[in-house]
Amino acid sequence: MKEIITDYMNYPTKPEVLRKINPLHQVQFDKKFSDHLTYDEATVSMFDICNRPGVPQKKAMTRLANLIYEPLLEQFENVFGILSFYECQAVSSKMRKRVPNQHMAGEEMDFYVREESKVSGSKIFEWMYFNLKYDRLVWGCLIPEDSHCSNLEPPFIHVSLKFSSNRQATYRDYFDENGLLKTKRIYR
Repeated sequence: MKEIITDYMNYPTKPEVLRKINPLHQVQFDKKFSDHLTYDEATVSMFDICNRPGVPQKKAMTRLANLIYEPLLEQFENVFGILSFYECQAVSSKMRKRVPNQHMAGEEMDFYVREESKVSGSKIFEWMYFNLKYDRLVWGCLIPEDSHCSNLEPPFIHVSLKFSSNRQATYRDYFDENGLLKTKRIYR
């Protein structure tokens, strides 16, 4: 049975902490995908699995970092943290995600709005919706038991960007009264 990750908010992303958690994590202090996104932040894995992207993934990650992450950071400085960016097949499988997926291609990023932030997830989601080009944009919760999550103001945002044929598909995830994940498409 696969382990279910529930403590996303407290997962450390600092390289010195990551080395202690995952000795296979390749610390690359000098490598960056953009001005503010380091190799370490983009390839963090909470599992004892080597999570290194190849050249095609690095190109996709650089594009996403510069066209989505940097404008978002400029607009909402120090408001959000990255949950997941690149995931190799082994990491994606362990996270119970469909394989293959856009994380494996370096085309997808998940982040959360910090609890102490004065900016709401809805404000960030709305800004992204009106100001960025993307393939998919999803706002919602990850698991119903998450104490940081509510259907009214969920803290998680997922965004993806492909090299071509971006759909501008927008969704809102929520949990129904039975705790089942539901997705609602938002049309422009």
